[in-house]
Amino acid sequence: MNTSLTDSTQASVPLPRQGSEATGPGSPTAAPTRPNRRPDTQPGTHRHRHRPQPAMTRLRPGAATRATLALAVPAAVGGATGHAALGGVAGIAGLLTALTDLGYDMRSWRNLQFTAVLMPVMVVFGVLLTPNHLLLAMLFATTMGFAGLLYAVSPLTKAATMGPALCVVIVAGMHIPRRDGAAAFAAAVAGVLFALVLSLVAAQIRHTARHDPRPLGQTLFAAWTAVRSEIRSPRNAVVAYAAVLALVSFASLLVATLIDPAHAFWVAMAAVVIVKPDPITTLKRAFQRLLGTIVAIGVTVGLVALDLPTGFVIAVVAGMLFVGVAFVTASPVVAAFGTAPLPLVGAVGSSAATQVLGSHRVIDTAAGISVSIVTMIAFQLLLHQLERRRRGHDPAGASPEGGDGAS
Repeated sequence: MNTSLTDSTQASVPLPRQGSEATGPGSPTAAPTRPNRRPDTQPGTHRHRHRPQPAMTRLRPGAATRATLALAVPAAVGGATGHAALGGVAGIAGLLTALTDLGYDMRSWRNLQFTAVLMPVMVVFGVLLTPNHLLLAMLFATTMGFAGLLYAVSPLTKAATMGPALCVVIVAGMHIPRRDGAAAFAAAVAGVLFALVLSLVAAQIRHTARHDPRPLGQTLFAAWTAVRSEIRSPRNAVVAYAAVLALVSFASLLVATLIDPAHAFWVAMAAVVIVKPDPITTLKRAFQRLLGTIVAIGVTVGLVALDLPTGFVIAVVAGMLFVGVAFVTASPVVAAFGTAPLPLVGAVGSSAATQVLGSHRVIDTAAGISVSIVTMIAFQLLLHQLERRRRGHDPAGASPEGGDGAS
């Protein structure tokens, strides 16, 4: 579960401010600036050129602590009270909410609020749509496509929508009866509130503000402007990225219902968390994801085979999750290493069951990665053919005067 959301969990790119910074370019105390000779390479560079970029590779022990507690505490309470499924719902909702906040203070607070509102609603959809794989795939694809469009605002804003989208698939895989939909909603609310409390406590410890000084309307308008400008751009890379995410999400769930319907969310998560706007980066992340999953499953199965106490194995898995979140923006291999063993926790009391689930986890991860790569290649070939046809119908488009020549 690398929300990417996992990734679904990436560094935030703050929205542009309206000249209110004390040291901004228009302030009397601002230092002389030179034109930026190397704009960002991500989509929408004409808008993101002067935005400060947080360090992508610094460790995040605070975020790792919050994410681990947000999952472990509700799950433990649910198990102790005899409601393991509802505790799992609360823990998953809390974990995916916590992964939205990587410690960027007010720049991630709006995203965290958005995730907190959307998460319980998506949990209900996950419960209601469990028997209907087609509707579930359509909802999953639509939400992931919307998340791809929000990449025009920032990667972390995209992750704020990917978390609830993944929650739909995970909850559907838990097969919670419809009559327990209200209880699942309440459990998700409890898990989200617990994650928000952890975030606020961390802010008090660090003495940092947890609010955005801009009005909500101004924030939403800035986000809409960024998305609209990207859609209207002649080189709308964000739109292509959103389309790939939607296609991969839809195809992965349909394939999952054929090869492993009991664990369809494993295939879907492995497929969507590796998708990036750049195909080369996607291939690289696919290899890293598979490698991290194989190592994590091997370690977990080995610990269970040694007949170690169940509590010790669960503690090790929790420690792996902590390490995975701490390195979530630094190493996809370690991020996969931290999240891959989580579905095996319920079977750590049996070596045979752990081996079976572990092998399914690796196979489903490979299947999801394969779906993602094939879909992206097919989409890139389609774009190439459409571009060739457009140039064939518009000979001037290939010349510099037509706006499509080399620059």
